[in-house]
Amino acid sequence: MHFVHGMLGVLASVLICFHAIISLSMATVDLWVKNIGNIAWHLSVFELLFAVFFLSGVFNRWPLVARLKQKLQVVFKHQVSVWIHRFNFVAIGLIWWHVHLFGRITNLTSFLILFDAYTVVTIGFYIWKHFIADQSERLTTD
Repeated sequence: MHFVHGMLGVLASVLICFHAIISLSMATVDLWVKNIGNIAWHLSVFELLFAVFFLSGVFNRWPLVARLKQKLQVVFKHQVSVWIHRFNFVAIGLIWWHVHLFGRITNLTSFLILFDAYTVVTIGFYIWKHFIADQSERLTTD
């Protein structure tokens, strides 16, 4: 399941980069939209690079980079990595805000309802899986 999680993260990051590269922006009109989108994009790229460097094992083949990775793992312990991974929630919030600031998109009421429903269901499932389901499983296995 970690492989699927990682591949979905990479795919989402590729789509974010594609969106950032091909999007037409009216910098004077949509300055807030552009800045919020850019912050979310930078967060996503940082998290992708962090995950590829520390979690994928791709860089273990080069001795110099592998030594650098081992030295950095002293600084980036597991808990720090978990908190960096949780920056995805900040990115999700920024993406949600980014979509809601677009004047052209806010006129599409059905799209916004679908977008908000998808966001609520996805975050709700995450909260249920990580907080409610785990606690009930612990109670039933004792």
